[in-house]
Amino acid sequence: MKDKAGLPDIILNEVERELSNKFGESHTIDSVEALSGGSINSSYELVFQNEKRFFIKYNVDALYPEMFEKEANGLNLLRETATIRIPEVIFTGKAAQFSYLVLQMVKPGSISKTFFKDLGIGLAQMHNNSSKLFGLNHNNYIGSISQLNTQKNNFSDFFIEMRLEPLAQKAIKAGLLPGKIHEGLEILYSKLDNLIPRESPALLHGDLWSGNRLIGPDGNAWLIDPAIYYGHRETDLSMTLLFHGFDADFYRSYNEHFPLELGWKERVEIHNLYPLLVHLNLFGTNYLPQIMQVVGKYL
Repeated sequence: MKDKAGLPDIILNEVERELSNKFGESHTIDSVEALSGGSINSSYELVFQNEKRFFIKYNVDALYPEMFEKEANGLNLLRETATIRIPEVIFTGKAAQFSYLVLQMVKPGSISKTFFKDLGIGLAQMHNNSSKLFGLNHNNYIGSISQLNTQKNNFSDFFIEMRLEPLAQKAIKAGLLPGKIHEGLEILYSKLDNLIPRESPALLHGDLWSGNRLIGPDGNAWLIDPAIYYGHRETDLSMTLLFHGFDADFYRSYNEHFPLELGWKERVEIHNLYPLLVHLNLFGTNYLPQIMQVVGKYL
């Protein structure tokens, strides 16, 4: 008897068929276990053929169109760099009103002594994957918010037009961002070219906080839930400092393998205006004081 644990039958049956097709024999999903964490999707561990374990998450497709296809694209692109461990995408699909994503299951282990050092090296190697333009050839998501990736020649234009201003306007319409703060943002926009050093676009994870890194069975780091694009690499480093969870070995090893421009920590708060605006739109005005503090420094 299957323990469905809340996974809809229509998804369970379709995934069972797809797994059977993939592995060449007709088998059943033996068990389903609900997993905690995540505010957007419902997540589960599946056991197939009594031995193969997979991760699945699903949501209502109309709420977040093509979310999982775009996440799969991001995971595959990061995985192709062979720099940091990324779960294998098994497949995506739709069943009735639902969309789902099936991934390799990463069972948690005990953290290795070189966890943060190796993660810093891996991120530096990932960031060495570059592009001619900032952005990406398609839009995707950061959390449940649509992320615009129209490509630009320079970082300042991209950061203003595809990151800060769209979310500022969204927050204004929702009554979350006062007009005076937006005026301060516009003043900051005019200064960005002189504040942020010029660099080639780097392949970013895009949502690099401690909740999106896992400790795998071998004690090494795995990254999940990307919001990829080609951007300024200080952006990824800055987000790791917003909610903490990365130790000194991480930053030291990163800098040894791909040195950052001097003064990068002084620019962290500028880069973090983007995730702060994301959180303002998702969770409300608790994040407004941090935005006000940053903007106020550049008036």
